[in-house]
Amino acid sequence: MSAAPAAGSGVTVREARAEELECLLAVHRAAFGSDEEAGLVRAILMDESAAPTLSLVAADGDDVLGHILFSRVRLGGDADGSILCPLAVMPEAQARGIGGALIREGLARLAASNAGDDVCAVFVYGDPAYYGRFGFTAAIPQELPPPHPIPEAHLDAWMVRAPDGGALDVAGPVRCCDALDDPAYW
Repeated sequence: MSAAPAAGSGVTVREARAEELECLLAVHRAAFGSDEEAGLVRAILMDESAAPTLSLVAADGDDVLGHILFSRVRLGGDADGSILCPLAVMPEAQARGIGGALIREGLARLAASNAGDDVCAVFVYGDPAYYGRFGFTAAIPQELPPPHPIPEAHLDAWMVRAPDGGALDVAGPVRCCDALDDPAYW
């Protein structure tokens, strides 16, 4: 799939390149102010249980301004899904629609890559007000509990949507890749 235009002049969304790993990690360090998310990105990309992954960047020429990573989850019996984790945008590029462009392009690619047959659901653990704008809704009421217990105050932050925005037809526990299977992340 070719690069898709993103919000902002000259910004495009495209697949991340292997040689850009250090740039991706720098985006996460800058956005979150620590090495934790950067380490998580590296761990997911090296984790065979996370495959297939979808790693996209928002770039202005050679400058990487944002990054999003989707990795595999297993649902209930043998259904496959994906989890959006993490999303980062350089502080100076925030509030320009770049995060939204990355989310929309990632969802479109997941839906188009297999006509939605293989990836039946996309999950995220994040701000309901933000991710709700992209069609994510609370997953627990839909009988899709997270891999590990989460604080009651954040139950609505565990969200799901179908890649194509349609109805979900799956239930059961969610199992994420080994790199994310740490109760500390939940």
